[in-house]
Order: sequence, then C-alpha cells, then structure tokens
Amino acid sequence: MLVATAREMREGDRRATGELGIPGALLMENAGYQAARAARELVPGLSGRAVAIVCGTGNNGGDGLVLARHLADLGAQVTVYLAGAAERLSRDARTMLAAWRGRGGTWVEDLPRDLEGYALVVDAVVGTGSSGALRSPAKEAAELISRVDCPVLALDLPSGVDADTGAVSGPAVRASMTVTFAALKPGLLFFPGAGLAGRVVVAGISLPPGALAGVTTQVVTATQARELLPPRRPDAHKGSHGRVLVIGGSPGLTGAAALAATAALRAGAGLVTLATPARLQELMAGKLTEAMTCPLPDTAEGMVCATAVTAALERGRGASAVVLGPGLGQGAGPREFVRAFSRRCPVPVVVDADALAMVEPEGEREGQLILTPHPGEAARLLQCGVAEIGADRLAAARRLAARYRAVVVLKGARTVVTAPGRGAFIDPAADPALAAGGTGDVLAGAIGALLAQGCPPLEAAVAGVYLHGVAGGLASQELGDAGILAGEVAAALPRARRAVLDARRERPWLWDSACPTG
Repeated sequence: MLVATAREMREGDRRATGELGIPGALLMENAGYQAARAARELVPGLSGRAVAIVCGTGNNGGDGLVLARHLADLGAQVTVYLAGAAERLSRDARTMLAAWRGRGGTWVEDLPRDLEGYALVVDAVVGTGSSGALRSPAKEAAELISRVDCPVLALDLPSGVDADTGAVSGPAVRASMTVTFAALKPGLLFFPGAGLAGRVVVAGISLPPGALAGVTTQVVTATQARELLPPRRPDAHKGSHGRVLVIGGSPGLTGAAALAATAALRAGAGLVTLATPARLQELMAGKLTEAMTCPLPDTAEGMVCATAVTAALERGRGASAVVLGPGLGQGAGPREFVRAFSRRCPVPVVVDADALAMVEPEGEREGQLILTPHPGEAARLLQCGVAEIGADRLAAARRLAARYRAVVVLKGARTVVTAPGRGAFIDPAADPALAAGGTGDVLAGAIGALLAQGCPPLEAAVAGVYLHGVAGGLASQELGDAGILAGEVAAALPRARRAVLDARRERPWLWDSACPTG
C-alpha cells in the first residue's frame, strides 16, 4: 500500500491533470464521493440528521463541498461553514461551491462559537498542502472541531497534523475516522499524528497509476509478507533451513543472547549456534536446550575480546547468517572484535544492540549488514538528538542507510525498513505489548533466521519486522497489552508465520491505524 508525501501527492495531481488528461475537478468529485461512503460507514442513517462540514479555502475544502452535496442527497441536514472568505477558494473549490449553490445549498463564512447538536462534524479545513502550525482562520476552525462530542470525519488527514511526519505544532483535530485519498500519508502512520487519525480509510479517486510512479514508500501488507516468507519443502532437513550464528552475551546480559537464539529457532532456522564468552558458555548451554553453544576467547571481565575474531569467523564460515551484538557489552575488547568481524564475515550480519555503537560506516560489504537501532541508538549513530529522529522517522532511516550503506531497521511504533537506493517500508504494528526489554533481541533473531533461509537482506528485514509485529499482536490478544515478556513474543513467532500464510484476504478499502497486524 503506497505512502505518499505531500510533495509526491502534488506531483501526482500535476501529472494527472497536466499530462494524463484528468480534470482536477473530477478528482475532487471522486474524493467527495468517497468521503460520503466513509461518512455513511462512520455514522449510519444520516437521513434527517444534522451534519456540519467545516471547509477551508483550498482543495480540501472543495472535497468538503462535494461531500455536502452527496450527504444532502442522502437526506442529511447539511450546514457548510467556510474557514475563510469564499473569494479565496481555489479554482476547483469555487467550482464545487457553485455546484453546492446550484443545488440550493448555502454556507456560513463566520465560524460559530460551538458545533453542538450535530450527528457528524467533518474536518475539511486543510489537507496535505499544510505544514507547521495552523494559521488563522484554520487554527480557530481546528480548535472549534476539537471541542465537539460527536463523531468527526477528517478528509485526507486531521487538520493540524503534518502530512509528512505526523508532527503536531499547535491545535489539531482528533478524528474518529480519516478518509485519505489515493495513498496513505506518513503523517497518518507516525505519532502523534497517527493517534489523532482514528480509523483510516484509503479511498481511490481514479488517479491514473502513472501519476504516483515516483512513490517508493509503502506500508507492508500481509500479502507482501506472505510472498517474502521462504517456503518449507516436504523433503527438507535441518540443513535446508539455514544455520544462524548468534554472537553475544556478557556478564549480566546473557538473556539478550539467549532470546536472539531462541527467536532464530522460532522463526524457522534449522540450526542455531550461540557463540559467547568462554566463561559464560556453560551458563548459556543451560539456558538453551535446542541451540548449540560454543566458547569465544574472553577478557578477564568475561567479555569477548579482539582475539576471538578468528574463532568467530571460523564458526561464521559454516553459518548462513550472523546476529551480532545482543548482550555483547561495551568496552575495548568488544569494540575491536565487532569492527574486525563485521568487515570480514563472509555472510550477511544483523547488527544489533551493543554492536551498533561499535560498527563503522561500511563500504566493502554494501547491503550485507542489517542495522536494527531503536531511536536512541539511531541518534548516537547520526550524532543528533533523539527528538530529531522522532521528528522525521523516514528521513532518519534513509540517512542511516546512506551513511552506513546498510539495510536499516529503525525500530519503534511503525518500524521503518530501508536500504540505499531502495524504497522504504513501514510496518503497520504499533503495539504497546512490544515495548518491553528483550523484544529487540527477538526481532534480531527472527531477521537472522529469514536471512539464513535464503531471504535477501532487505526482504529478510521487512518480513522479520512484520512477523515480529504479528507475534506481538498475538501475545497481546492472549495476555493483554501490559506485562508481555520478550520470550512470549518469541514463542508466538510460529503462530505469527501461520497467521500470515493463512491471511487470504486483504481489506483494500479500509485500513485501521490501530490494527497491530496490518
């Protein structure tokens, strides 16, 4: 499912109207018609009931004026409020105002003190053309709509939400449902904007396919994830499903390495070996029944040391993929080890946790590293503040991918996956159940397992993140959204895989922004 920025939507409109022969007024008419469908979904039985539509002076307001006609045709008692003078309407919006007038409709140019007594209020104030804090009179309109106690339908996105980032810089509308046109917008996916959107309806408006040809960002769907999962042959043996080497563990941090190894097995790897500091091997062998363990030379403090590279590379040559970093610890020994190993390892490497702080910008093995930072780790890698990462997650992930020439998995609500010169993929999961220590180690192990089973690095990252989100959703459904243990997410991975493979139908018209599994 495509995700288009404001600039990409403007370019799509320009191509449609300027090159592909689609009148702008027709696109606006289609948008208003789809908005009417969404309104009927949100508030059934609108005939005879009062509806307020608050319109801005741009094309978003024009969509609202079309909606006014369609709802009036259904028998609704529609009142149109203009947040601005009628003479300031865009060209196509003026056409729709004339059509509304021709039907006998009227409008009010002064905003009321309140919007009490309405069965539905529609936010058609500003759409993707606005960024930053709202200015008067749009600001007052958003404040007015925010005070209502009835359902609110936002057109394209809630007014006050930045279309590209989800940032909110002042008053913003909280919608019960948002109907967005032609493609999703980043601001409907990333918080805080996503928290104001309610249910999100993605509605086609007959925009020709070529109009959005330049859009390279998409939300991952169950269909895409299913196509990425490696098949399981009936004549397969354990070697058929790949060998994962997990390198990690240090005093006090053994659980992270154990979780990564367990998750690799749960995500389908045939064989998993945990390479850990020698003095921890016996402990780790007791934690892991199904995975093998092997010792690495360690320091007096029980951390892996630089001289362990040779032994790790020897193990790595027999592996199909490596997960490097869970619980590895900090210090000179681990740092030298990570830098040498990541440069010389002959197979793809998932770099996670402590190893992220030690890996260097990569050139020789472009695309063979998968970095899995959370926002704090991403900020350290980019030498910026965490707030800057959160302000534009797509941009941050792309900067990381370009700097390290690696696949990047920027974790968090709506995890972003991208790679140099490739598109960006946004995972639909935003589940508080995954906000617990150790779930990142589970994700690293799952991605490593998919790498070992033959998925290319970018595809392994996309599918692994999706499976991880579904597993969190399944655990949450069973246990609630608090108190979920990372091990329970790992245990749910086989059920997540089955759920993805069994998902035969997508909902092409309706996308629920609150749905953790997409």
